[in-house]
Amino acid sequence: MHAVHIVKRFGPVGGMERYVWELVHALVEQGLQITVVCERAHQQADSRITVIEVGETPPKPRWLSMLRFSSRVSRIERQYGWRAASDTIIHSHERTAVHDVTTFHGPPMAPIKRRKLWWLSPRLITWLWLEKRELTRPGVTVLANSLQIQNQLQVEYPSIQFGPIAWPAVSGSLPTCETPKSDLVFIGHEYYRKGLDRVVAAAEIIRQSRPITLSVVGAKQDAGLQKLIGGKKWILNQPWVESLNPSEWGRVLVHPAGDEPYGMAVAEAIASGIPCIISDQCGVKDHLNVAAVVGLDCSSDQWALTIERHLEGETSSFKPFLWSDLADQTTMLYQETVR
Repeated sequence: MHAVHIVKRFGPVGGMERYVWELVHALVEQGLQITVVCERAHQQADSRITVIEVGETPPKPRWLSMLRFSSRVSRIERQYGWRAASDTIIHSHERTAVHDVTTFHGPPMAPIKRRKLWWLSPRLITWLWLEKRELTRPGVTVLANSLQIQNQLQVEYPSIQFGPIAWPAVSGSLPTCETPKSDLVFIGHEYYRKGLDRVVAAAEIIRQSRPITLSVVGAKQDAGLQKLIGGKKWILNQPWVESLNPSEWGRVLVHPAGDEPYGMAVAEAIASGIPCIISDQCGVKDHLNVAAVVGLDCSSDQWALTIERHLEGETSSFKPFLWSDLADQTTMLYQETVR
């Protein structure tokens, strides 16, 4: 069986890109023939994977970049004739028009239609058209990457044909580090949306009675970050690490994110054996039920109390959901979907 995966970038450089990278490599191990269509491959893929680069488009405005990429993908599909091949599945991770299966990685844009005068914006009109085309074309199977996202999509597009939830995965259990660099760890590029300000506020409350430390890993290095953590010597700022084991950076992961489709950092922290405290807005809560959930609107005192309780806890073992597990599920779907 031949599966064509479509993603704008290809390589473990971010959430969706890493998801596609890991999944297609796991599918190759299942014996599938894999082709990836992307703007540019950011790392060398397995030699068994065919990579077709269509060229980069200016990333902004994003809606125009998505439209251009979709047009290039359609042109490539016509060139290779994949839709006419009876043994080929086209699996998109972007806003395309030629797919049999699409994995939806983020919150839908459709709720924007409840704003006044949204239809005066060419950006919103195009984005919504791309989203609706991706999700509701006849014969398309939609894979949400969390129950939270699936429920949101169901409200906005009742006619969607859903497949099984395509939960993100991890590569395997990680060894727990006995001497982490800090007490707490926060991981995330979009540090504001992922709630770093809440972590700092809670940590400062705890520090009134005990000298805890915090590692901030992978945050965007900008003026806002420096305003939030600058001058706090108890915070270790690590811009990025290529190979991340959360237990090397903290004894407890804190992830009070808002509107988080999943939360891969949480899954990786659980795989490394450390406790996790997450907000009720993280999709991972419906998948891995070992994380402690705190309401996003709870006070800093409540977050601090929960963190202190878990700092005293022990590491736990938990059977992780592996990329090979997702590949098994995806292969079964392909077998049911193949024309």
